[in-house]
Amino acid sequence: MGAVRIRRWLVAIGGVLLVALAVLHTLGGGGDPADETGRRLVADMRAYKIDPSLNASMMDATDTLSHTMAITFAAIGLIALLIAFLRDSTDKLRRLFALINVLWIAAFAALSFAHHLTPPALFTAPAGVLFLVAALWPRPTQAPS
Repeated sequence: MGAVRIRRWLVAIGGVLLVALAVLHTLGGGGDPADETGRRLVADMRAYKIDPSLNASMMDATDTLSHTMAITFAAIGLIALLIAFLRDSTDKLRRLFALINVLWIAAFAALSFAHHLTPPALFTAPAGVLFLVAALWPRPTQAPS
């Protein structure tokens, strides 16, 4: 298997993982907390209005950020699939796209760890590793002329 095909598949699998993370994030969200302290916190977040003129609660903001994360992961994953399989996309584009994904996933993981939220960092790590390997995979060799 040539270097171009390997990079194409690494980017594609990384994209599939990001889409799967978006789906899992959406399915795992919501639900009422199991303990009384959590239920009180959610009630307080629903009651606290960030801006009374908008009638938006802190819970509305949290839900919006959560959904935005899932939508963004899905969009980046789908873009990865497009770049991986479109005939017009070059190997250089796939390599640079993989590198950009490594950078934002590393920043996302660092932010998650800094705020003591290890699951998001751990779940994005496999996609980050695939994109890293895709970015570092050797370029195709040219036959001597």
